[in-house]
Amino acid sequence: MKRPGQAASYRLSLATALLIGGLGAACAYDEAQSWRECCALKIVGENPSSKERNTLMAWGGTHFHGDGGSQDGEDRKAWRRRQIAYGLTVFQERHHGDQARDYLASLGMTCGAVDARKAEPTRCAAALPVWATCTVLFSWPILSTPVPKELQKPIAALLQMSIDVSGSQILDSSVRVVPFAGGRLCQRQ
Repeated sequence: MKRPGQAASYRLSLATALLIGGLGAACAYDEAQSWRECCALKIVGENPSSKERNTLMAWGGTHFHGDGGSQDGEDRKAWRRRQIAYGLTVFQERHHGDQARDYLASLGMTCGAVDARKAEPTRCAAALPVWATCTVLFSWPILSTPVPKELQKPIAALLQMSIDVSGSQILDSSVRVVPFAGGRLCQRQ
């Protein structure tokens, strides 16, 4: 005889297994289609460099969609906003009267008005050279499509980050990876 919670637990386990199996199978059907839908990009091989670059790299993250778009959800964006705010607070304790744009400029970002007619808000941006590799979103020993040979070597790219600020407020942020001119990311051609 099954206990009352055991049946619900069994149904939840079965539903989870079916969902995971479905996602894995969805990325294993046709190699060309699979790489349009199921590839991912990961920033790799970052050697420790300047403290400022390391800060920006930590904010940018390492996992992206195959086209370079961010995989950031609201939790990751909120985390980034908190990290920027914390760094700003520490910076302002040392540099009284400085604003968010001053802090971001000290990290190597270039800042300018979002709208040329108004001084605020300000958008600060940076493009950091990185190495990236292509991976699969879902890795199953039997079903996953392997990374195509032409996409197995590291790719030289740029991590582009922009942060919108007003005074000492962090308004928004975005990150993406773009190829160098003439290059490509994890999409097959």
